[in-house]
Amino acid sequence: MFKPKTLLIALSLAMSFSVAHAADYHAVEDTNNAIDAESYTLRGQDGSLGYVDDWVLFTVTSVRDLTASIDPNGTVGIWFEKFDLYDQNRILIKEGNTSTSFPTLTFANLGAEGVSTDYYLKIYGPTNSVASYLGHINTTAPVDVTSPVSAVPEPEAYAMMLAGLGLMGFVARRRKL
Repeated sequence: MFKPKTLLIALSLAMSFSVAHAADYHAVEDTNNAIDAESYTLRGQDGSLGYVDDWVLFTVTSVRDLTASIDPNGTVGIWFEKFDLYDQNRILIKEGNTSTSFPTLTFANLGAEGVSTDYYLKIYGPTNSVASYLGHINTTAPVDVTSPVSAVPEPEAYAMMLAGLGLMGFVARRRKL
């Protein structure tokens, strides 16, 4: 027969191993061939009742706008409490929106021009069964709102130009006579 103290220690150890699932892993490689964008797929799984606690590493190669989301078609059994963006030192940059069942995160101007930088996406939440999630991280070059726009003349500008040309023609003809 087991001693109560030994049974209690064994039970607490078993519970501590089955309660949390923590992992550090790289996002699936960039699946986008474009130079000005990266696209990563996230896949996570927890085979026990407890928590998913994942740190997903991904790399941004230049200044990028980031969007990240969890796909409702590939996610089962997780209540997301964190879906946050951290820098390479795991310092919080921005909290994601976890007010819905499938969290989202957006961030503008992430990274530095010409520098590859690592970032983490923290995914955390309790699970009620064998749980899994599928998500995506997409980065694109920011839209340059300061780029010059070619001017298209207004109709009034054409009217003034024609009036000016007509006036010059009138003066030139009058001098000729």
